[in-house]
Amino acid sequence: MAGFEVSAIFKIDRQGFNLRRGVSVLLVMLIPVVVLGALGEEEYFVSVALGALFTGLCDPGGRYSYRAPRLVVIAVSGALLTALGYWLGAQAWGLVVPAAFLVTVLAGLAVTYGMHRFVAALLLNIWFLVALALPAAYRADGVHTSAWPQALAWLIGSGLMIGYIGLMWLASGSRPARGARRTRHRKRLSCPPWTKSGMRRRVRQRFGIIVGSHPLTGPTMPRQGACHGQWKALEAARVRWDCGRPHSW
Repeated sequence: MAGFEVSAIFKIDRQGFNLRRGVSVLLVMLIPVVVLGALGEEEYFVSVALGALFTGLCDPGGRYSYRAPRLVVIAVSGALLTALGYWLGAQAWGLVVPAAFLVTVLAGLAVTYGMHRFVAALLLNIWFLVALALPAAYRADGVHTSAWPQALAWLIGSGLMIGYIGLMWLASGSRPARGARRTRHRKRLSCPPWTKSGMRRRVRQRFGIIVGSHPLTGPTMPRQGACHGQWKALEAARVRWDCGRPHSW
């Protein structure tokens, strides 16, 4: 049983493997290597590369108008965490420990907003912990860097990834046709017909709504409290909507 579970965990899902996307992301990350190497600013490569990588991992998919604002939020949040991490990394541990604890707690609370937001918060949390440790490593190597240039480097990497995602979306032909309108398919509820039996059904419904919506005349509930009348009002609204559309009484 244990062997089966281990094999299921490490099983390679070939349907989820996208070689083209992986190569394209690698190319996006290699562009900063060439540019920063030519400029002699290699200390910004980590921020640019991880900014592009983590922004791409946080891509929710779908229409670009839906994806772009959420990716921008990831980019701005990552830039602020980058600046905070590089600034705190040069401070005493008495500031580093509470900041790491607070960011980790906030990232954990993101699970209440859905799994995708939780994963995005987790990636930003990981980057913040990395950013806390990088200033000491740079000082040990004799490299001078500061918080805001590193935050700008993160924004540049995120911007490259957001632009690349937009280009790929346009190239895939996902643009909607001109003049296309969104259609919403709503299930029409059955309404009693305007016949003799249907009219009797409508009268019974209206009478049941009037009587059942009152907390004193309604049927006895197992537990009647202060919210009994409110519950009856909600039930009356539900019965009213079952007729097909909100008619006027």
